Amino acid sequence: MAKAKKRVKVVNDNITVPEIVKCFISVHWRGVLTTVTPLIFLFVILPLPAEPYCWVAYTLLIMAVFWMTECIPIAVTGFLPVVIFSLSGVMSTRNVCRCYMNDTIIMFLGSLFLANCIEQSGVHKRLVYFAVRIIGYSHFKLLFAMCSVTTFVSMWISNTAATTMMVPINFALLKVFEEEKVLKMYDTTPDGDLVASDMTTCYFCAATYSATIGGIGTLVGTGTNLVFKGLFTTEYPKEPDYLSFPLFSAFAVPYMIVMEAFMYLYLITLYFGAFRPDSPEAKSSKITPAAKEAAKKNRGKKCQGTGAN
Repeated sequence: MAKAKKRVKVVNDNITVPEIVKCFISVHWRGVLTTVTPLIFLFVILPLPAEPYCWVAYTLLIMAVFWMTECIPIAVTGFLPVVIFSLSGVMSTRNVCRCYMNDTIIMFLGSLFLANCIEQSGVHKRLVYFAVRIIGYSHFKLLFAMCSVTTFVSMWISNTAATTMMVPINFALLKVFEEEKVLKMYDTTPDGDLVASDMTTCYFCAATYSATIGGIGTLVGTGTNLVFKGLFTTEYPKEPDYLSFPLFSAFAVPYMIVMEAFMYLYLITLYFGAFRPDSPEAKSSKITPAAKEAAKKNRGKKCQGTGAN
C-alpha cells in the first residue's frame, strides 16, 4: 500500500500544471467552451443595461460558436433565444416562441417528412430505373436520366438528401460498366493513389449540380427559399401572398430548366466529347452492346421489388 502511494506521488510530481490544465481541457472541453464563450463575449452587452440589438448580437455570437463546435446539442443551441431574449427584455416569451412555429417552419417540417417517405419507399430508385428503361443505354441518355430524376427529386426535398439518395445509384451503374471494361471508375496517379476518373467525376458532378439546381424550383426545395419567404412575410405582412407555392414555382421553374440544360451541355461537352466526335472523350464514352446487355440485367436485378420493371 505504501509503495502504491509512493508510486502515485512520483507520477504526480512529474506532471506540471500546464499539462494538468491541458489534460483537463482535452477531456472536458465541451463544458469549458460552454462556460467560457458567454464570458468572452460579455463586452458586447457591457455596460449594462444594454440595448436590445446588443443582446441580439451577443446571442448570435454565442450560438455561432455553439453550432460550429457542437459543445452542446444543436437543438439546445437553437432554443437559446427563448431564454436570453426573454430574460433580457428583447422580446416576450410568447413572441419568441411564435418564431419557432410558423408557416415557414411547418413547410420545412413537411419537406423533411416527404424526404423520409421518399427514401423509405424507394420512389427515387423507381424513377431512375424507369427513366433508364425508357431512355436507353448510352452515356448521353443515362446522364440525362440521372440529371432529370435528381432535379425532380430535389424539388421536393433538400439538396443534401437528394444527392445522398442518387449517388449510390450512380455508383452501382458505373460499377457495372467497369466490370464490362467500358470505363474505369478510378485512375492511378504516379504516386500510386486512386483518384476518380473523368467519367466518374462527370456522373457525380451531375448528381450534385442537379440537386442544387432542382432546389430552386419550389419553396421546399432548399432552406434558403423558406428563409426568404419567412423574411418577406415578416417584413411585409399586409402585402398579397406573392410567394405562394404555385406562384414561386411558376417563376422559378423556367430558370431551373434553363440552368439544368446549360449544366447538361457543359458536362457532355467536357467529359463525353459532344460536338467533338474524334476527341478522346467521345471515343471513351461509347458503350458496347455487351455492356448494354449487362446494364440491362443489372437493372432487372435492382428493379425486383421496386415496381419499376
